[in-house]
Amino acid sequence: MVKKQRIRPSQERRWEAVNLWKHHQHWSFSVIAKKIKCRHAFVSRWVRMYQQLGHVNDQFRSGRPPKADAAAVQHILMVAQLPDCNTADAIAAKTKQDLELCLSRSTVKRSASAAPPPPAQRR
Repeated sequence: MVKKQRIRPSQERRWEAVNLWKHHQHWSFSVIAKKIKCRHAFVSRWVRMYQQLGHVNDQFRSGRPPKADAAAVQHILMVAQLPDCNTADAIAAKTKQDLELCLSRSTVKRSASAAPPPPAQRR
């Protein structure tokens, strides 16, 4: 059986539930849910989040920390501009030599693609 991935509700939808609750506190969560055509649990969850945190933004989620920190990403970007480092393997080898940080090809590619592009130089 394939697990169905849950789609995060939009900020507008969350605020719609919270604003109805704020303006009509005598309404139950079920009534609010019927008004905006969603489940009772949706209204309950986001009103509770609003009461606890004062907003309905996505929260930080824990997970595996990235292997390359900001300094390593800057180093990867700098090394990538060297003429003899034109592959992910070459960049990883140079990073290992310079920073003593063992990175895979995938980590190098991910770090390079996640970084903002360098500013365009004017002539």
